[in-house]
Amino acid sequence: MKNLHVLAVAVSLFFGTKNIHAQFLTGANFSGSFETKNQLFRTDNNIGATVPNDKIGSNNYLKLDFSKGIFVAGMRYEAYLPVIFGYSPLYNGNKIVNRFFGIRKDKFELTVGNFYEQFGSGLVFRAYEDRQLGIDNSVDGVSIKFNIIEPVTIKAIYGKQRLGMETGNGIIRGIDAELDVFGLLKSNTANYLSVSGSLVSRYEAYTGGLSTVPENVTAYSARFDFVAGNFGLNSEYVQKSSDPHLLNKYSYRKGRTLLINSSYSLEGMGMNVNLRRTENMDFRAEREAVNSDLLINYVPGLSKQHKYSVLNLYPYAVQSNNEIGGQIDFYATVPKGTFLGKNYGTLISANFSTYYEMDTIATTNAEAFNSDFFAVSKTKYFHDFNVEIEKKWSKKLKTTLTYANIYYNKTKLEGEAYEIVKSNSVVADFLYFINEKNSLRIELSHLATKTDYLNWVGAMVEYGVAPYFTCFVSDLYNYQGNKRAHYYNTGFAISKGDLNFSLRYGRQKKGVLCVGGVCTQVPAFSGFVAGLTVAF
Repeated sequence: MKNLHVLAVAVSLFFGTKNIHAQFLTGANFSGSFETKNQLFRTDNNIGATVPNDKIGSNNYLKLDFSKGIFVAGMRYEAYLPVIFGYSPLYNGNKIVNRFFGIRKDKFELTVGNFYEQFGSGLVFRAYEDRQLGIDNSVDGVSIKFNIIEPVTIKAIYGKQRLGMETGNGIIRGIDAELDVFGLLKSNTANYLSVSGSLVSRYEAYTGGLSTVPENVTAYSARFDFVAGNFGLNSEYVQKSSDPHLLNKYSYRKGRTLLINSSYSLEGMGMNVNLRRTENMDFRAEREAVNSDLLINYVPGLSKQHKYSVLNLYPYAVQSNNEIGGQIDFYATVPKGTFLGKNYGTLISANFSTYYEMDTIATTNAEAFNSDFFAVSKTKYFHDFNVEIEKKWSKKLKTTLTYANIYYNKTKLEGEAYEIVKSNSVVADFLYFINEKNSLRIELSHLATKTDYLNWVGAMVEYGVAPYFTCFVSDLYNYQGNKRAHYYNTGFAISKGDLNFSLRYGRQKKGVLCVGGVCTQVPAFSGFVAGLTVAF
């Protein structure tokens, strides 16, 4: 009840203008949003879906923002009544969990309270929110950003990370500096070169009986970003001091990561090459943190982010403590008037990513193992080779054909004894525009494998009336599995200005859900899901 009183006071501060001097409100901007997601559970023995004690889960978010001149302020109230099944139980309850005020003036920014920030690619520090995965590791403290000397941008942060409805014990401190080299030289070239560095430390008190456990853990990075015409290259190297914790089995070995990204493009075609080697880089605000709790850094997922459900049955979770591999991404547009291009051209894209375990030698000391920097073992975690052909046949019809070959080491990636999964998948996607507003999309898919759940077939039909209404019906059928389960879903969504409402009924398979290489285990679910978002 106390939190509800706090919310009422906060709302009155934002909207109760009768007692606020009119001059203060002149030129002020108010904005906000509200989002609610609700689930009604039902028992479904065929897929192993159970019902929690409370048959309804409800996640709710109210965000309010204010700005006037150089001043900004905001808050977010969250209510989990109770938290949706599958989210961390640490999110139960209701509270104002995000509040801040700050100054934005010219080349200076100051934030006091909760904030999100990222240094470089996030390898040493990234505070962000992903509600789909149930991640919110915002920092409660102070953030400063300025570039008083124009080619130099400096960021500094200090505070504690969010853990459910509270904050963790670890204290995070960091600084990041970026220099625009050509800007410093006042060069008129269209090319770009920057050099940057970051330093982040975590302090967590240790009260155990070992004298060797470090209370301070430090990670630093050096990076550069270069663009010349159609060519781009950026790289980041990170080193972390000894950080024994639960997920690295209390190894004292230092962490090291190298990330290299390159790109080249010409008219109608382009290619990206990404390479990464990461060792002991699970960096958290507390030693005993697990799952997605208190992540200080972010190791980006360098593999294809598929949009089709059959291709997401075996997603790749980044192995931040031991991994070496990379990704090649290629695309080309076949011009109009050619045999393949016909009247509208054809877009062809190909992607290949693969990741292995590093080759290590076990030791009896506290570091647990040794490894040459680029040594690759014979243990493969994952590969994904996929080709996508997107073709517009007329003003009304467009098709997308996708093929994917996926290798998935389920034992290494999910932690239990499984056979290796080697799958081949095809997806055919047809989009037909009935007229300017009405469209029909049909998706047909199939996945074949000789292990795990064996073969799957999928189908989806979606009808849309732009920009207001969509409805769909879909099914993903494990037709050779032990229970031969159908994972059916049907629903609709309505949009009107800044208001969106959606309702879905169906099933969700137990497994791994990944977004950008960050993954979480999701339980089997059967029932209704309703969502509403509104901005004002």
